[in-house]
Amino acid sequence: MHELAIAEPIVEIARRHANGRRVTKVYLKVGHLRQRSSPRP
Repeated sequence: MHELAIAEPIVEIARRHANGRRVTKVYLKVGHLRQRSSPRP
């Protein structure tokens, strides 16, 4: 997955949570990631 596809929703959540205040940092704890593969035909 492209990093931007992951980052954009995180930024949007931070903006909503900030209620108009400036967001300068976002701390994110990421658990175990695994690669998803498409189903084989």
